[in-house]
Amino acid sequence: MIKNYKDFTILHAEDDICDVRMMQRILTKMQYQGEYHQLTIGDQILPWMNDVKRRKLPDLLILDISLPGANGIELLELLRKEERTMGVPIIMMSGSNSLRDYHKCIALGANAYIQKTVEIAQLELIAQCFIEGFVHQTSQRFI
Repeated sequence: MIKNYKDFTILHAEDDICDVRMMQRILTKMQYQGEYHQLTIGDQILPWMNDVKRRKLPDLLILDISLPGANGIELLELLRKEERTMGVPIIMMSGSNSLRDYHKCIALGANAYIQKTVEIAQLELIAQCFIEGFVHQTSQRFI
């Protein structure tokens, strides 16, 4: 278990309350103690990311594909085009099993794609592995 969570920030964009609770359970199991922000409408993401009062961008964005307002794929494309946000790791999550969505997200620069249609235990394990991997990667210091 990685314990470097205190300086790590996750922004979770999800409109389904069941999926929000599931992610919160995953983070609790991981003993996550960093910042966690949750937004429910796609149109909230860019203003949140570009808020000048915010000290830093999130270390990880977990982005649902089917958000109301701007959808996750549109947001991914916009975030990858902006210099300030292009380096933020993004995990796309989708209830769809569409290979077209998967390929489009990866082509647009998503770091990972997780299907929410898998069994809950498997989804928890997959999400935990990705989050821990990004925490570990972020905590590395290069000389």
